[in-house]
Amino acid sequence: MPIRIFIEPNLNSTKTAAKEIFEILNPSRSNFIFSGAMVLAPTKSCANALSRELANLSMQKFGGGIAGLEILTLEAFFCRLSRHIPSASETERRFALNFTISQFSDGDLPALFPSGIPSSPKNFFKKFLEIKTQCAHAGLSIKDAAKKISESANIESDRWKEIEKFDGIYALSLSKISKKDPADALLEALENPMGNPKKIFLVGIADAPKILFASLKKFEEKGAEIFSLIIANEALSKHFDAFGIPETNYWKDKIFDISNGDVSVPQTRLIQAQNVAEDAAKFGSKAPQTCAIACEEGSSSSAIARALASKNIKSFSPEGEKLSNGEIFDFLKTLRLYFTDCGFDSLKTIVQKDAMLSFLKHKTNLCAKKIFEIIDKYKFENFSLDLKTAMDFAKEKGDNNALSLFNAINSVLEPNAELNSEKIAQILQNLFSKTKTFDPNIKEEAESIFGILCQIKAAEEVFGKTSLAETIEILLNAADKKTFGKIRALDEIQMKNWLEIFWTTEPNLLIADFNDGQVPENISSDAFMPNSLREFLGIRAANARHARDSYFLHTILSSREKSAVKIYAPQTDFDGEPLRPSRLLLQTPKSDLAARAKHLFQDAESDKHSRAFSYSWKMKVPPAPLPACLNATDFKYYISCPFDFYLKRVLKLNSVDEKKSELDAMDVGTITHRALELLAKEDAESVSEEAIFAILKRNIDAIFKSRFGKNRPTPIELQKYFILSKFSAAAKTEALHRKNGWRTICAEKEIKELSVLNFQIKAKIDRIDFNESENKYLLIDYKTIDTAPKDTATKNHYLSKGGEFVWKDLQLPVYIASAKKFFGSENVEAAYFLITKSAEETRIEHYKNSPEAEESAKKKAEEIAQNILDYKFEPSEKSPLESDYPEYFGFASKNLGKFLDLSQIKQSTNE
Repeated sequence: MPIRIFIEPNLNSTKTAAKEIFEILNPSRSNFIFSGAMVLAPTKSCANALSRELANLSMQKFGGGIAGLEILTLEAFFCRLSRHIPSASETERRFALNFTISQFSDGDLPALFPSGIPSSPKNFFKKFLEIKTQCAHAGLSIKDAAKKISESANIESDRWKEIEKFDGIYALSLSKISKKDPADALLEALENPMGNPKKIFLVGIADAPKILFASLKKFEEKGAEIFSLIIANEALSKHFDAFGIPETNYWKDKIFDISNGDVSVPQTRLIQAQNVAEDAAKFGSKAPQTCAIACEEGSSSSAIARALASKNIKSFSPEGEKLSNGEIFDFLKTLRLYFTDCGFDSLKTIVQKDAMLSFLKHKTNLCAKKIFEIIDKYKFENFSLDLKTAMDFAKEKGDNNALSLFNAINSVLEPNAELNSEKIAQILQNLFSKTKTFDPNIKEEAESIFGILCQIKAAEEVFGKTSLAETIEILLNAADKKTFGKIRALDEIQMKNWLEIFWTTEPNLLIADFNDGQVPENISSDAFMPNSLREFLGIRAANARHARDSYFLHTILSSREKSAVKIYAPQTDFDGEPLRPSRLLLQTPKSDLAARAKHLFQDAESDKHSRAFSYSWKMKVPPAPLPACLNATDFKYYISCPFDFYLKRVLKLNSVDEKKSELDAMDVGTITHRALELLAKEDAESVSEEAIFAILKRNIDAIFKSRFGKNRPTPIELQKYFILSKFSAAAKTEALHRKNGWRTICAEKEIKELSVLNFQIKAKIDRIDFNESENKYLLIDYKTIDTAPKDTATKNHYLSKGGEFVWKDLQLPVYIASAKKFFGSENVEAAYFLITKSAEETRIEHYKNSPEAEESAKKKAEEIAQNILDYKFEPSEKSPLESDYPEYFGFASKNLGKFLDLSQIKQSTNE
C-alpha cells in the first residue's frame, strides 16, 4: 500500500512536495542519486513546477541537476508504459478506421447505424476512439466491456456487440502495418510493464483511472515503494483513499464559505470576459505576478484574452500556441470545404485567403480588386456552379482576364499527383513557398504539416486513398493536437483551465466559466457511455468528478486569503444558450441557500447597471472621387439613404452572401430579364401565346444549362420550375400586348441623352416598344415580384399628398425624359411588366405621368445631384444598411449616424 504524506495547502504546494520527495530520496554526494525514481503529476503545470523545484534543490545541495529522475504526467506515464509495443499514430488510426468502415455495408451494423453508414462517419470515429480509451483506462478491452454488458442483459448489448465487431475489424486493419491502437497497447503493456522503478511518487493525483492503480500494483510487486503526496490538511485523512483520491460521499456534500460578493453572474460569456479584464486591471502593473485566470479553453479563453488586451494586459497560456491557430491550418480548412462540394462559393473563400490571393496576383498581374470583381461577376451575374463552368463560360465570352484567373486557380487546385498527400503537398508548396517568405512561425507550422503529410502518404500506400476532403480532414485532425511551446514573459498574466489553476502560485484567482458541465464536467448525457454505464464498467463517473472538483475548490479557497478568489458564472454562452451555475456554488450553509439561489438566478448584472450606449470607436469613412455619371436607378439609393448611395456608387461596395446555396430574388430577376431579352431579339412579331411561351421555355432551358450544367441541385431545379410557371401568364400578357399593336424595337437599350447639373445620366431600359397606329413609344421595365397591388408602377415612384409629390424613385421619370430627347418625340410612356406569382396579377401596368410630375421629378433629380456634389452622405434614420450589411452595421441599430465618422469625406468639399 502507498505511504501517504499530507501537505498543508499553500500557494506553493509543489515546492513543499518537492522538498518531501528530495528528503525521501536522501541523496548522497557521490551516487547517481535520482536514478530509479519516478514522479507522477496530474497536469503539465504541476510536472513543470516539480521539475523546477527539484532542480533548484539539487543545484543548491550538489551544484548539479536531477538526471535519472522521471517526472511524468499521467498521459506521459501511460505512453511510457506501452512504449515497447508499436502503437499507431493519429494518422494511422484514422486511415485504419476508414478502411474498417469500408468493410461494412448498409444494414451490417443496424444498432450503430440505423439509417445506414454515413458517408463521413468522423463523429462516430471520434466517439469510438474515446470509448476504447475509456475502457482501457478501466482495464477493459472493447471485447471485455461488451461481454460484461451482455451478461448483465443491459439494453445496450446489441449496440456493444456491434462495437465489438467493428473493433475486431479495426484491429485487423492496424495489423496490416504491424501496429496496435494505443488503448490496446496499454492493456497489453499492463500484463508485463517495462521498467523497474524503485520509488514512485504520486503528487496530488485527485482523479485517476483504474489502470494507473493496476500498473502501480505491478510495480509494487516488483519491489517499488509508492508514496502518495496529498495536498490537504492531515485532519481530512479519512476522506481520501490510499492513493489520495477524494472520497465521494464526503466531498460531494462539502460546504463552502463563499460570499455572494465573490460570485459574479454576468449575462453572457462575452460580458464575463469584459468583467474578468476589468477585475484583472484593478491589480495594475502587478497583475501578472499577483493574479491568475481560470477559464474554458477555446472561445472563452480567446474572448478573455481579447478583453485583457483592450486593458493593455498581456496574457499567457501554458498550453502553448496551437498549430490549429496557424495560417496554413486555416487555409486547409477552406481547402477541405472546397473539395467537399467543389462549388463556386467555397472557391471564392479560397481566393480570399492571403496566400492564394498573393499567388493569383503574381500569376495573372491582376490587382486584388479586379480578381474579386471577376469572381463576383461569375458567381452573381453568370451563376457559375463550379470552376469548370466558369472556365467554359469565360471561353465562350472571350473574357481573357477571367480565363487567365481561372486557369491560375486551376493550376493550384488540380496539380498532378498520384496520392492525395502529394496533391495537398503540391498545393501548399505552390502557395506557401513561392509566393511568400516564411516567417519563423509559418516555417515551424509548415514543417509540422509536411511531417503529417509524410505519415499520410505511408498510410495511403497501405490502406489506399480516401476522398481528398477526408484526407485533409485526417491531416487537420492530427494537426489540431499539436502545439508550439513558448516561454512566459514577466508581464503576461497566466490563463489556465480548471485542472491547471489548482497548481498556480498567484495569491489572487479569477475563475471564469464556473458552470455545470464545466465544473463539474458533464458526462451524464453521453449516448454511448452514459453515467450509469460508466459506473457499471468501473470508469470514473459523475460522482467522482463532483468529489474531485469539490476538493479542488476547497483547497484553492483554503490556501488563499478571504475574497482572494473571484468566481464568474455566466447565464448564457456566446450564442445565447442558457447555462446553469455550478452545483458547487449551491454547497453553502442551509441558512444561506435561499440568498445564494436568488443571487445566482438574479436578473443579469448588465441589465441592473445599464448605461447609455456609446461606441468605443467610430468607423472612418474614406473619401473617394464622385462618379462621372449617374444611373437612373441611383436616385432611389440616395432617396432611401444617402450613405447607402455613397457605399454602392462611390466606394463601390457590393453586398455578398457567402452562404447562398440557391437563387435569390435578384438571381431570379436577372434570369427572367435575360429570357425576355432573348425573346425580343428572337421573335418580336408573334402574337401566339403558345409560341411565345415555347421561346421563353427554350431560353430558360439554355440559361440554366449554361450556368448550372446538366446535373443541377434539386433547389435550382425547383426554382427553374417556378420561373417557368410564372412565364405561362407572362406569355399570355405578352401576346395580348402585341395584339394591341405593340412591337419591340430594341431591348437592353442604353440612352445617354440626359444631363443633370454636372452628371451625365445613363438610362439602360429593359425594352422599348412602339405602336405604329398610335405613334407612341412605351418604355418597359421588367419586375419580378410576389404580389402587385393596383398602381404598383406609380406608387413605387411617388405618393401625391395635397398636390405635393413625395418621391421614392426616379427611374421611370428619368427613362421618359431621356427617351423623349433620344426619339425627339413627346409621345413617350413608361410601364412595369409585372411578373408575379399570381397569373391574375401578371400584367403590363402604365406609370401615371403628368407635366406636374415631370417638373417635380426634374427638381428632385437636381436637388439630389447638388447634394452629391456637396458630399452630403449622412445616413437616413431608416437606413437599409443594417440588414444589407449586417457584418458592418447590424449592431449599430438606429444609431448609425453616431457610429460613422464622415469628417474625411466632408473635407473633400473644401479641397
